[in-house]
Amino acid sequence: MRCTRQVAMSACRDQPAHGQRVRTCHGHQCPMAPHFKLGGKEVTVFPMVLVARGDVVTLNCPVFGYPPPTVTWSWLDADQHQFFENLRSLNALDFLERGQRLRIPADSAERLRGKFTCTGSNAVLQKAKASGELAIASPPEFDTSTPDRVVTGNVNLRGRSSFRIPCTVRGYPRPTVAFYKDGVLIPDDHSHASDGMMVRHGRHSNCRSCHVHDGVLHLRNVSTQDSGSYTCVANNSFGRVESQPAIITVASFFSWKATLGSCSSTCGRGTRRFLYECHADGSGRVDASYCAQVNRTHLTPVPCYLEECQVQLRLK
Repeated sequence: MRCTRQVAMSACRDQPAHGQRVRTCHGHQCPMAPHFKLGGKEVTVFPMVLVARGDVVTLNCPVFGYPPPTVTWSWLDADQHQFFENLRSLNALDFLERGQRLRIPADSAERLRGKFTCTGSNAVLQKAKASGELAIASPPEFDTSTPDRVVTGNVNLRGRSSFRIPCTVRGYPRPTVAFYKDGVLIPDDHSHASDGMMVRHGRHSNCRSCHVHDGVLHLRNVSTQDSGSYTCVANNSFGRVESQPAIITVASFFSWKATLGSCSSTCGRGTRRFLYECHADGSGRVDASYCAQVNRTHLTPVPCYLEECQVQLRLK
């Protein structure tokens, strides 16, 4: 007998069946649209499934309805480049319990990370869909396939120059990235500064030129104080990786400093010429030989005038 809206409420009642209550009409189960339940609540989005690399994965599609729905699975890869409308075309997968459980072998799980959608349909009412993400957990590792890779080894810089150290890593969940100078953490640009010094956990980093933003360490207008050992550390809940150090040596920036000398004449008209001294950032005056390769700007002498010269007459 078919259950219709005209059936009296006394004729349709709830009865327990397989752990859930179903609507019956004169002893026959009423048609029910496909729907998904988790924890007794209807859902259209499943929680993310996070598994370790090398694990066998079983995905469940808890679909209910009457007649019992037919289940199909589709898949969209994590980069949204590849889509399979019906996963039954992949021979490597196992479909259990009328398709409500999808078993993915360990050697296929990593390449099938992405969005899975199960669709339930029956012969009476409309289709229903619910989706969830499959993610493969992996510890952090440095990405050496990109030109923007982490810098290691010896790096020589000239004073007042700029330099950047990227730290491109892979892993899931997404790793956090931090930089250290001589073993002391360099806070990112969102951290607070005190007296021009970077502060974190009571320890100070003396890298005044350092700015960390989006996984890249920027050194700007460097000085000899920025010389040191720099490392990148990446963490997630599955591991930690630390780069080999970049040993940065900053040479002093040498420049000519001009000061006006005394007037060339002790009285009357004369000129004041500029005197040049070689200076190093942070060190003051040094021997002129350090500026031998530094261009010196020629400055025009400045006229000067002292009091009139007194004329002395000699009598013979």
